Amino acid sequence: MEYQYIIVEKAARAFTSLIRLNRPKELNALNLGLMRELAQA
Repeated sequence: MEYQYIIVEKAARAFTSLIRLNRPKELNALNLGLMRELAQA
């Protein structure tokens, strides 16, 4: 799935994922869109 505000990296052999915030111009401040994407990821 494509996200605008986050980057999701899934580990190949483990049941874990890394979620990175991707709003460098806003210093990764939370907004409604970012929080919705986090809930979906």
